[in-house]
Amino acid sequence: MATDDLKPTSGAPVSRPAMAGAAVEPPPSPRELPPIPETRAVRYEIVEGATCETFCADLTRIASHGFNTVIVSAFRHGRALFPCESLQRMGMSPARRWFRNRDPFGEVLRLADRLGLRVLGHVEALNVGSARDGGPGPILRRRPDWCLRRRSRRLVLTGADEHRYFLDPSNRDARRLIGDVFYELAERYPVGGIYFNDLRYPRGLADLDQGRFVRDVPAFIESKGATIGRDALSFATRSSSSRELFLELQAWRNEQLNEVLHYLHCRLERANNRLWIVTQAVGPYDAAVSRESLQGDWGVWLTRQYVDGAAPLCHAETVQAFEAALRADAAWIPDDRALYPLIEPQDLESGAGRIAACRRLGLAGFIFRSFHRLQDAHWTRLKELMERPARPTEDQPYANARRALAECQRLLARRVELAELFRDVLKVLPEQPGPRGKVLNPNLSESIANNLRAVERAVADGSLELAPDERDAARWIAVARRCLALALRH
Repeated sequence: MATDDLKPTSGAPVSRPAMAGAAVEPPPSPRELPPIPETRAVRYEIVEGATCETFCADLTRIASHGFNTVIVSAFRHGRALFPCESLQRMGMSPARRWFRNRDPFGEVLRLADRLGLRVLGHVEALNVGSARDGGPGPILRRRPDWCLRRRSRRLVLTGADEHRYFLDPSNRDARRLIGDVFYELAERYPVGGIYFNDLRYPRGLADLDQGRFVRDVPAFIESKGATIGRDALSFATRSSSSRELFLELQAWRNEQLNEVLHYLHCRLERANNRLWIVTQAVGPYDAAVSRESLQGDWGVWLTRQYVDGAAPLCHAETVQAFEAALRADAAWIPDDRALYPLIEPQDLESGAGRIAACRRLGLAGFIFRSFHRLQDAHWTRLKELMERPARPTEDQPYANARRALAECQRLLARRVELAELFRDVLKVLPEQPGPRGKVLNPNLSESIANNLRAVERAVADGSLELAPDERDAARWIAVARRCLALALRH
């Protein structure tokens, strides 16, 4: 936890005041300090018949109840909710028929900006049609060979996926189209990021009897570099060799999902390298189980830095189980990656337990799964739980880090070594980011983060015992560290 390795961008060591008791500028009152950098988001679907007045009323309600981020549907069931040139080039309608002469996504974006709300564009990646919403959708009507599902009565998918149509992730033309949609959103609109889901296989393909009845099997056989007949994937005999081959097929499919996301990540980086990319972690909460069921290994996506955050849905029945699951995941993901647990409206009925758990763990925030599922009673409860900041706290990461460290210095004034550490950091920490958001040397930022992490570990393992009036310092250290990670990104 030494401070000697903290160096400014010039390379000169950080100097300390000549006298430990020298007067310092009094820190701001705790009431004036920013909250934990917290994304308070809600998913907002643009529904049929919505008008500008509808959008204005909905977004005003969202902003006035403490949210600072809204995730707006932009591409759903293979249909765009903005004039999409990528679809138009393929000879399809550039937007949903309900909004043929409008840009509803752009309308929501402009209203959100006036209300101080950050917007993420919501894209359903491989789910491009539903029997409950017009059938296969325009993409598969134009290119039926891109569909993962073959016309086979032997294939029986499970749950809602029984009615859904998915693109074949191994088809490079299908990948390119989804990449075009991502790129167009990032280039055309000043969104804060892209939130996507359904980058996965339909539920049921992990079953031994179903996994061979889809269109990507020939591509897998070709990838083996040998002539393997389809009969080799027959499981009628349940032989060990066929089972082993099936496991290879499942591993290959997971890698197809990883390759698709890597491609999308590269497209977005070229469009705007400051975009925040968040994936909804569909399927089982546990990342390993999610991989086995072909729901997308979001743990790998986070560690490979293909995405900046994940929004897992935990079906734990109690707040204690919910917090334990989040704690396990937060322990191994990189520090500059984020978790935004999905919160259901019914979670509000038992109080603020799950939101409080997110805050206790110092997570980046939380996401309400659907605006349209929130009832009046839920809104009343939300008003009590959240105070809306003027802007998302991510807008001033350095300033927020400084204020958090000043509060740490006040709370731990009796701990001379720690107080000097915070004082040294404040000397080299800029108040605001520069035009490109990279004023602080990345190596110096990492050194500071390591020092703060060492303090957190010491508090967690009991080697640094805090008095009752000092315990809030651990919270503010986590705030400062997360602010620095945001500053590097933004």
